[in-house]
Amino acid sequence: MSSSKGLLRHLAQQQRLWSCCSPLSVITRQTSASAASVPQGIFNGIGVGFARGLTSLVNGGQPLNNRRDNGRPMPIGIRSLVPKISDRACSAHARLARNETMTDRDVLPDNVKPKHYQLSLKDLEFTNWTYKGTVTIDSEITKPTKEIIVNTLELKLSHAKVSIDSKSVESTKFDYDAKAQRSTITFNEELPVASKAAITIEFEGIINNEMAGFYRSKYKPTETPSASVPNDGEWHYMFSTQFEACDARRAFPCFDEPNLKATFDFDIEIPSDQVALSNMPVKETRPSKDGWNIVSFETSPVMSTYLLAWAVGDFEYIEAFTDRKYNGKQIPVRVYTTRGLKEQGQWALQHAPKIIDFFSEIFDIDYPLPKSDLIAVHEFTHGAMENWGLVTYRTTQVLYDEKTSDPRFKNAVAYVVAHELAHQWFGNLVTMDWWDELWLNEGFATWVGWHAVDHLHPDWQVWAQFVNEGMEAAFRLDGIRASHPIHVPVRDALDVNQIFDSISYLKGCSAIRMLANHLGVETFLKGVSNYLKSHAYGNAKTTALWDALGEASGKNVTELMHPWISKIGHPVLTVAEEPGQISVKQSRFLSTGDVQPEDDTTT
Repeated sequence: MSSSKGLLRHLAQQQRLWSCCSPLSVITRQTSASAASVPQGIFNGIGVGFARGLTSLVNGGQPLNNRRDNGRPMPIGIRSLVPKISDRACSAHARLARNETMTDRDVLPDNVKPKHYQLSLKDLEFTNWTYKGTVTIDSEITKPTKEIIVNTLELKLSHAKVSIDSKSVESTKFDYDAKAQRSTITFNEELPVASKAAITIEFEGIINNEMAGFYRSKYKPTETPSASVPNDGEWHYMFSTQFEACDARRAFPCFDEPNLKATFDFDIEIPSDQVALSNMPVKETRPSKDGWNIVSFETSPVMSTYLLAWAVGDFEYIEAFTDRKYNGKQIPVRVYTTRGLKEQGQWALQHAPKIIDFFSEIFDIDYPLPKSDLIAVHEFTHGAMENWGLVTYRTTQVLYDEKTSDPRFKNAVAYVVAHELAHQWFGNLVTMDWWDELWLNEGFATWVGWHAVDHLHPDWQVWAQFVNEGMEAAFRLDGIRASHPIHVPVRDALDVNQIFDSISYLKGCSAIRMLANHLGVETFLKGVSNYLKSHAYGNAKTTALWDALGEASGKNVTELMHPWISKIGHPVLTVAEEPGQISVKQSRFLSTGDVQPEDDTTT
């Protein structure tokens, strides 16, 4: 444009043309070049890389916190659906973000590769909260070794052996590294290279109250529970698992890394008047000691350890079925609760089968499992967890009482159900190669979760709500000096839990939404489908998705997206208008307004 008015008119035209797109740039306008000029508004925009921020696509020109919901159901705290970031976490993020050369991962040795787990739990004690277990891990030994190292935490190993062909080698000692959360199992003789080796470990664990691993949660029953349900006065207990990120090792010895996938057979001994659930349907229930049964489950697909799950309790359920047929059958979908609460699962149950069908259609991949269970857990550290086939939820994120619940919770329940079901494909079927790709799991599930809710409830206009709640929260966090990039290097398990925050979920979603709108949603989903098909039952890196999207769109997605996920913060473009000319300056946006050159990676 030849004049400042022409440029601003061009920006206004872009606003009308691209109002559907996400903001990852901020544009401010100054009436002169004076540093004292006041910004006139925040525009929704998409920048094709930081250096091209001037072509930002705009959305409304009003500050995000001035937008109104116009009477539509508003989400109950989009920000509450992701973990809160603490000052400690900010410090850790800053440390990780600055250490750009940190590429050495502290991972298990590569001399053993797990293929299949047979996990059996028994002797659950409801007074001292312990249990006994045996796990046999069918593995490949790729290098001769006298040691096998597995992840363990708060477990007591009592015996181990390795069977190769018809020969068994007994362990001689166990050494525990508390910091690394690993146990080294030592053998007197060297284990040879073998394509089939069975590692059997006997152990004792704790049914803890830390909401991680295999844990107990207490509740006050609304109806008289089964006689065997343990209680402490008016408080009763149910049992469930939470393994993401690195807490499968709290429940059983395992190779607890996301790219060490395997299949699982699981059985558990429970009181005969209680119910056991796991990822797969029940295969068999048989009596054991007096008043107890052993419940066995069908073999799972290949999956990461953090996706294994089970629950035990005084459960009841409501059931519906998908409209679509999968391998000739409709898939049963159930919402499980403790006794007396199942009817509060009706709203979730109205959505879950439709969402499964919707995702099967847009991904062009059928839902991979024979059933889908949703279960309400009374004490839960997150909003929900996407365990394959057995999704666990905080009660407030899956139950809705038509008589007493705030109507706005309908939005939250519908979204959280959609988010976790999205992971059944994106995260479970195809899993990140390592935890530094976590943002892609969560950012995509956040985007496609809202996409599903928008499909089912277009009158809710959820994207306006997301901009107002979710993206604003991400901007606010990203506007502090101690923020971190979307993609954060992760060295070990201690770093993993520091990256579950609004940057991973909400800024990640904003970046995905920006890209989907830039490519066109149909083209974007075609690329996603190709990515899922190419890497099904395996692991992949972010670059593999960019390649699939680039192939579908004919655009260099890697070049477009790399700055957005690898750099801290987001840019602000300051447009200063003077007679006959304009000046444009780009810098990182900081809420304090005192950005220094060393803070600014956006130019």
